[in-house]
Amino acid sequence: MEQKDYAVCAFYLREDAGMHRLGMMYKYTPLRLNGSRNDGKLYTLYPPVVGDTILLIDDTQGLHGTFKIIARDLSHSQYGSANWPYGKQHSDVGPYFTYLVIRSTGLFVNEVAEISEDGKHSDLV
Repeated sequence: MEQKDYAVCAFYLREDAGMHRLGMMYKYTPLRLNGSRNDGKLYTLYPPVVGDTILLIDDTQGLHGTFKIIARDLSHSQYGSANWPYGKQHSDVGPYFTYLVIRSTGLFVNEVAEISEDGKHSDLV
């Protein structure tokens, strides 16, 4: 695979900062993932989509766990730029995604051990 085949993904954790006179405000913390390029980004052939949950680990800030993707923004090289010179059929780099994530418990929440005969949950796990 070549560099242009990989999507570059940057993640930002969104946390509530409280109410403001303009409404609810948020704090956005960039997550720096470990990787061979040491730039904090995820390089993948399969970029996640809104609604996906993903395990992310930022050792520099001690932020790790399962996160839910709530928004993503896509940008790409423009023809004639340094990453996609005139006369080349393809860009030298893949698309760039910026993701907003929130903390998540994962896929399985409020699980019960079994459902009783009357249809009510019993024996919470």
